[in-house]
Amino acid sequence: MEYIIINNNFIYCKKVMDQSLESIMNLIKNNYFKIGFTLGTSLLLWLGRQYFNGPMSPIKKSMENKTIIITGSNSGLGKETAKDLLAQGANVIFACRDEKRALAVIESLPEESRKRATFIQIDLCDFNSIYKFTQEFRKLNKSIDILINNAGLFQSEFRTSKDGIEVTFQANHFGHKVLTFLLFDLMNKKESRIINVSSMANSVANYRAEDFKRFQKDLFLEEETKAYGWAKFYQNSKLMNVYFTQHLAEICENKYQYIKTASLHPGVIMTEVFNNLTFKLKLLFYLFYPLIWYSSKTIQKGAQTTLYLCYEDFEKIQNGEYYADCKRTELKQHAKSLENRAEAIKWSYMVLDKALEGKFELPKL
Repeated sequence: MEYIIINNNFIYCKKVMDQSLESIMNLIKNNYFKIGFTLGTSLLLWLGRQYFNGPMSPIKKSMENKTIIITGSNSGLGKETAKDLLAQGANVIFACRDEKRALAVIESLPEESRKRATFIQIDLCDFNSIYKFTQEFRKLNKSIDILINNAGLFQSEFRTSKDGIEVTFQANHFGHKVLTFLLFDLMNKKESRIINVSSMANSVANYRAEDFKRFQKDLFLEEETKAYGWAKFYQNSKLMNVYFTQHLAEICENKYQYIKTASLHPGVIMTEVFNNLTFKLKLLFYLFYPLIWYSSKTIQKGAQTTLYLCYEDFEKIQNGEYYADCKRTELKQHAKSLENRAEAIKWSYMVLDKALEGKFELPKL
């Protein structure tokens, strides 16, 4: 009797399943276009998201016994870069302004990584702070295998640093230039790298040779700041990253063949660099947030080109070149102009000569 009940239940369940399957098939038959459109659109959106997100670094290798300095490593790209390099055995110097946040990041690391992470405070908008950082680093008696000038600032309202320079330009270019020059003699004499995190914003920068000539008579851009353009200053500071990289490459090829330099575009990434937007700009930002999110990279993917330049074989890195998505990328014509670069570099040295008076002397390379 029990067997019959079980069998009847089985027959009933099979009948229900057959009816459900028939209903599903009818639903698909009657709505195949809508279903196909939905699946096709979803696939295209997913593929588009993968495209914008970019590749992972095709290379990863041991960084044991390597000493790497990363500015702005307490958040965003710098933090992701530091975590990856620490996981590969590197000794990483967290060069950050905010001690509390940097130490919190270090404390959150696995124990093995934490042993090789060191915090030294630096404020790129204060040349005296940069000098103090370099003196503290020298006490460690280490040479530098890789210097990653990663920290960046996007300032939507005009503000000057303690040194009298507009802060976007100082944080993104002048601060890193001073840091690089003060540490130059400590670069590993066998092989070492200087990596400058720029941005595709350099492609729409509008300063040219005639502008840089004009700035040589208006060193601190006082005329420019009367009609402050937040995007213009950011774009051109990123162009200066490219010019500085090219300038360093020329110096290294002539006198320091053991050093290679590269600049890079990490991708469009939602990092804290945009925290200083005005209320109106933040409103605009959030209005277009879905589109910005879709076309941007995750922080992990954004760090990949920096990591690629750390892991790639030294002889394969093209000195002074510009990279994106883990490969060399062509620059716009104005970013390759020798005349533009010469005048920009001349202005940059003139600004530092003036701003560093009475503080310390920048080493001559």
